[in-house]
Amino acid sequence: MASKTPTSATALAEQNAEDIHEQYEKYLHAGSGGKQRSKVEVQLNSQHHDASGDTRKIVQAMANNEKNQKHEKKQ
Repeated sequence: MASKTPTSATALAEQNAEDIHEQYEKYLHAGSGGKQRSKVEVQLNSQHHDASGDTRKIVQAMANNEKNQKHEKKQ
């Protein structure tokens, strides 16, 4: 069995370029894909679970609390 592996440097470079380019190809999916992104891009750019919880909400609540306490002292 003869395998189709490139032997020359040029052939290897072309094959490598095709492999690299393949990950950036976009596939149009009808439905919930959105923004004409591939499934890989959707997975990479989606929101991920934060083990520490809702840090943004906690920080915002603490900032608002501090601001309100300073405001009450002025009055």
